[in-house]
Amino acid sequence: MRLSYIHRGRRLSVFGCVVGSAALTLMAIEIAATSTAASQKSLTVWDGVYTGAQAERGKVAFSRRCSFCHGEDLDGSEDPGGPPLLGSVFLSHWDGLSMAEIFATVGETMPQNRPATVPTEELAEILSFLLHTNKIPPGQRELPDDPADLQDILFVARPETR
Repeated sequence: MRLSYIHRGRRLSVFGCVVGSAALTLMAIEIAATSTAASQKSLTVWDGVYTGAQAERGKVAFSRRCSFCHGEDLDGSEDPGGPPLLGSVFLSHWDGLSMAEIFATVGETMPQNRPATVPTEELAEILSFLLHTNKIPPGQRELPDDPADLQDILFVARPETR
């Protein structure tokens, strides 16, 4: 039985080739399983991460807490100077961030005259309203009000084709 052969002037061991091929196959399987698990784990805002009812509650909270600076129609205002919260400017500003990062930023800096005073449940409702107003579709479960639960939800400006 032949345990080696010559390929391009080099003596190669059959055993070494079999072991090397098996190792490469196992690595490919592990990489495929890891990327499949990662893609199943991560959500985007386009996967229905809030409910319509939550957005309705957020509309009321937004009107009470945010509209003075950002306008009732979310188109912003020059005085006192809140930026618009809808359309391409808003979407591109947050594009690529996790909802946990957005939640933390908004929660720590808003409202401008009294930062970090919005309760977390209300903040999740306001963010749901902003998603809804920017034509990001609702789903069957509410947007969580715990940043740890928002870490795996990615804000993307446009839906991805899967």
